[in-house]
Amino acid sequence: AVVSTQSGHYGRGKMAATFTGLKLQGELGKFGRTPISDIEGYVELPDGKVLSGTEWGNMLLWDGDLIKCELTQFNKKKCHDGMIQEIFLDEGELITAGDDGAIKIWDFETIDGADVVEENAHFRIEPMIDIPVGEGVRILSMCKTYNPNNIDTNSIWLAQDGSGAIWKLDISVSLTKKAPELIQSFHAGTIRQIVPCPYTHMMASIGEEGSVRVLDYLRKQTLVARKFSGGGSHLLWPGRAVDPKMATLIAGFRDGVIRVLTLDYAEPESPYELKMILRHVHKPHKGEVTGMVVDDEGKTLITGSKDDCSLFFFDIKSEYLPIGFMKLEAPIATMAWYTHTGRLLVGLTNGKILEVMVPDPGMVDTTVTYEINSSLGMIREYEFQSVAHKLSKAKYEVVQMKKEKSTDCDSALIPLL
Repeated sequence: AVVSTQSGHYGRGKMAATFTGLKLQGELGKFGRTPISDIEGYVELPDGKVLSGTEWGNMLLWDGDLIKCELTQFNKKKCHDGMIQEIFLDEGELITAGDDGAIKIWDFETIDGADVVEENAHFRIEPMIDIPVGEGVRILSMCKTYNPNNIDTNSIWLAQDGSGAIWKLDISVSLTKKAPELIQSFHAGTIRQIVPCPYTHMMASIGEEGSVRVLDYLRKQTLVARKFSGGGSHLLWPGRAVDPKMATLIAGFRDGVIRVLTLDYAEPESPYELKMILRHVHKPHKGEVTGMVVDDEGKTLITGSKDDCSLFFFDIKSEYLPIGFMKLEAPIATMAWYTHTGRLLVGLTNGKILEVMVPDPGMVDTTVTYEINSSLGMIREYEFQSVAHKLSKAKYEVVQMKKEKSTDCDSALIPLL
C-alpha cells in the first residue's frame, strides 16, 4: 500500500494494472468527527493499519480510510505537546518524537489492538519510556545508527532539532543509557548577516531566530552562542575606536531593539570558550533595524529602520546614551560612513541618497523632545534618475540600423543576379 499525508490530508492507495499501464488507485481518509489535522509522522503497521500523528499531539489509528480510534494519555494529557513529527516501528517498539522535544516509546501490541466502542472515543495509553531531550528542543527528524561490530550502539539515534542542533540520543530501555548529547548547534533558519572580526580569524553571525554566534572559522568551532527574544536583522563588529580589545558586538533586531554585547573568556565549566555579556539595551525603532554604522572616531552609533523612516544617534563615549532621532521621508534601505567627508550616507527605498551630518551631543536640546530638526542644513540630498529607457532606446536604434544596412546590401545585389 502507498500512504501519503500533507496539510489536512491522509490518503491510502495501491498500484493497479490498467489498459494504459500501472496507475495509483486509492481513497482519501475520512476524519469523521475528529478535527481535520495536518499529519507529519506516520508508520504502517504489519497488519496494514496506519498509525499517524496530529498537530495537537495525539495519535490516530487508521483502518483503511477510517479512523479506528484516537490515542491519548490518561488524565486528558496528550501524547505530545504539539505536532508529532516522527513515528517509527523499531524492533517491536513504537517510537514517537515531536515539537515538544520529547522521545516516547509505546507498547506496540497495546496500540495494534486498540479499539473503542463509542464513536469518537479516545483510547488511553501511557508511554513505557519518556525521554525529554532538552528545553526548547523541537525534534523534526530522526535516524538510527547501525554498527555491526558493536551491537550495544544500535540503540543510538541522531535527531535533527528545529531550534538549530543535532543530538545524539540513547533510547534504549537500559538503566545505564546515556543522557542526550548535543553534537552540533547552528542557526535555525535564515542567517541575516555575517561580520568578520577586525583582528583575528573569527566571525559573528545573527539569525532570524534571534541568536548571535561567534565562530573560529579556522578551527571550525563555535566559540559562543546566545539567543535573544525577537528575530535578528543586523550585526556590527566595531573596531578599536569603539573598544580597544575589539570585543564588542552590536546587534539589531526585527522588533526595533539594539543590544550591545561584550565577549569575554568563559568559566571552566562552560561548554563554550567565550561568554557573551549583555551591556546595553535600547529600543530606538518601532520596526526592523535595517542598518547600523559607527563613525571613524568611534564616538557615535547611528541606527536606521525601514518601518518608521528614522535615524537614531547614540553617544558611545557616554555609555550609549541617546542623542536624538531624525525623521526621513522614506524607509531606510542601506547606510554607510563616508570617510572623505566625515558624514553618513543613507540610501532610501525611494531611490534617493542622503548625506547626513552627525549631530554634536552638546548641541542637541532634549528637554522637550529627542527629535532633531533635519531642515537645519544637516542633510544634503541626491536624487538619481533612471536611464534604463535611454539604454533601451539606444539598443533599439542599433538594431534598426543593422536591419537597414542588411536591407541596403540585399538591394544592391539584386541587379547582379
